[in-house]
Amino acid sequence: MNPGVAAVCGLGVTAFYVTIVRDQIKDGAIPIPLTGPVRPIIVRRDQHPLLYWVSVTGQIALMLLIVIGSLAAIIRSFIA
Repeated sequence: MNPGVAAVCGLGVTAFYVTIVRDQIKDGAIPIPLTGPVRPIIVRRDQHPLLYWVSVTGQIALMLLIVIGSLAAIIRSFIA
């Protein structure tokens, strides 16, 4: 696959994921699917504040890595 196409797909996935994380932060509950997608573990802001903010920070860091990788692939496709 062309790196430029892969980068655009990665940016699309990140744009979709940002809306999900925004809604999770607004609701104050983040589902963590460690036990499966049917009954995920839900971390609530009022019950476990430290774990809640660690999971928010982790999700934002993962989105940032996808964006950085996508931008690097776009730059690489323009150079090549």
